[in-house]
Amino acid sequence: VLDEGTPYVLDLNELFSDPQGGPLEFAYLGGASPDIAVELRPNGTVSLTIPPTHASPVETLRFQATSSSGKSVTGEISLRIIHQNLPPAFVPGSIVPDPSVEIRVSEGRPASFGFNATDPDSGPAALSCRWYVDDIRAVNATGWTFAWTPSYEQSGLHVVKAELNDGLAIVQVRWSLFVVDVNRRPVITASWPATSTVARPGSTVAFSASASDPDGDRLEFTWSL
Repeated sequence: VLDEGTPYVLDLNELFSDPQGGPLEFAYLGGASPDIAVELRPNGTVSLTIPPTHASPVETLRFQATSSSGKSVTGEISLRIIHQNLPPAFVPGSIVPDPSVEIRVSEGRPASFGFNATDPDSGPAALSCRWYVDDIRAVNATGWTFAWTPSYEQSGLHVVKAELNDGLAIVQVRWSLFVVDVNRRPVITASWPATSTVARPGSTVAFSASASDPDGDRLEFTWSL
């Protein structure tokens, strides 16, 4: 039983022997998949390396042993390969914006994020993705791109995170996002009198107005003619 990605050494002297006690010469007759590196040394030891991307769960290697008298015999070694899951990976250079740089965006403006990724075992189709803002999941975002528009109450530093999952391993990328406060205009909520009001000469007209500020700032009123 062999694990993927781990080199192993097998001794053919444990599989073959000469009843006369003489030395044996060994030959590798094949059988292993092309991606398996097989190295047969003169002393009868065999070095095997199973790549992490190997697909076949069973391999059968054939060897031949020849005695000093010229007699030969063949034998097989069956190997069961235990798959070792490789984590998904982001494609180099595909992550945008650059996560090593702090991003700045104004309140009410969208910030976009994205990447390409792959899975060494099964390809990109086997991957699922989740997006988070300040560790709160964006439930409707599942693809490899994401846009977030901060509200006018979300100025300050935030963290956007994407998690890739192949069912066994999770990798993630994080962006630091600074949301710049935007001052919004105050809103006139009421005014008196109406703009069509007619006043008699010499009469006194009183004006009044009320307003609100969406940012909650204190308001000052200035009157002019």
